[in-house]
Amino acid sequence: MLSSLQIRNILLIKQLSINFTSGLNVFTGETGAGKSILLDCIGFVLGFRGPSKFVRHGSKQGEVVAIFDLPTHHDAWEILSDAGIESLDNELIIKRINHQDGKKIAFINDQRCSTQILVRLSKKVIEIQGQNQDSELLTDNGPRELIDNFADLRTEVLNIRNVWNTLLDEKINLMKISKEAEEIKKDEDYLTHAINELKEFKPQVGEDIILEKSAALKSIYLQNDKSFGYFHKYSRNSLSSDSNYTSFIFPTGHKFNKLDLEFNLEGERSECNLQSASFLDDNVHQEVKTRVNHLFPNCKSYQKVKNVLNAESKGVYQGKIFVKDVAQKTDAYQLSKALLIKDSSEFNAKPELEIYADDVKCSHGSTSGSVNEDSIYYLMTRGITRKEAVKLLTKAFLYEILDFIADPKIKKLIEKNLDRQIYGH
Repeated sequence: MLSSLQIRNILLIKQLSINFTSGLNVFTGETGAGKSILLDCIGFVLGFRGPSKFVRHGSKQGEVVAIFDLPTHHDAWEILSDAGIESLDNELIIKRINHQDGKKIAFINDQRCSTQILVRLSKKVIEIQGQNQDSELLTDNGPRELIDNFADLRTEVLNIRNVWNTLLDEKINLMKISKEAEEIKKDEDYLTHAINELKEFKPQVGEDIILEKSAALKSIYLQNDKSFGYFHKYSRNSLSSDSNYTSFIFPTGHKFNKLDLEFNLEGERSECNLQSASFLDDNVHQEVKTRVNHLFPNCKSYQKVKNVLNAESKGVYQGKIFVKDVAQKTDAYQLSKALLIKDSSEFNAKPELEIYADDVKCSHGSTSGSVNEDSIYYLMTRGITRKEAVKLLTKAFLYEILDFIADPKIKKLIEKNLDRQIYGH
């Protein structure tokens, strides 16, 4: 029950304290005596908006404090427990402050809380009705809750509610599994088709890639299985005039992983685009080394390498752009970014430019650092745990590379692979 109501600097009231007794409490008075102000104050302290000009004229702020005496088994304590607010024996103290500029702040048992919690509490501790209003009796839960309480069936109702919630969870899980099975079947059909195309193409192990005039090639290199093995790949690629080579690399999973990639732009207006994203964990050591040789005029190259390092992992990136003296009008870009989740992880970068032409546009850079604490705090204020916030930021950091992949099926396949690395399943 409501045992006390304290009002300070609200509307016409400068200061007022009212103590309620058990049983029926009645306020009487003529029209305009201020009875509705008391109801407005009760509604305000329980999360309702209240009048637009609620603070007393000449005051910087007004406040209302409501004190309730509630039994141990009252539903309000469960709401407070879910919100992480401590209870004070059987006493519930709600305080809400309204500033002159309209800003409102609420406290429950001296702990700051949101308006949503106040509104949830209001439905459990008090009901405000006007003439011809019996709102709770018109809802599905109103009469049922009264009957259950009268029959002392709280335990039985709670058990049935838990069984029903479990049934709903299982139905949701079944729908989720069925949907995943459908997606796996679609992926299987697509991958079977892709494998058959590769068999017809008959690629040779270790062969160099040579693009003839005006040819275009897009390749995606994906590692998705963890192992304690050592892996080294060397690839030399030659591009003739007007050719275009786009390569996406998603390497990870081996104990030692090294990629040496060389691109020779051997014809005018040839273009090379290399992008990579990887998540390193569990003492993994990975090295990516690139070299792009601009040997003819009017060629372009673009490189972006992003790494996230966790636990005891170590990453290395060495990238070089070479521009020959005849390769005027070269446009070359190179960027390495690394995100270190743990202090024990390590990343080393060595971006290089070797330019012998004077009419070029070349840039390179490398950045590495920890996760931004302000971003983590922002997500945590939205109810997300710190661990999940770090994973979300990691995911957003790596997913930028996927924006350049147009095929939705391939993109989804790589997203699943990255998510499995980030979330561990």
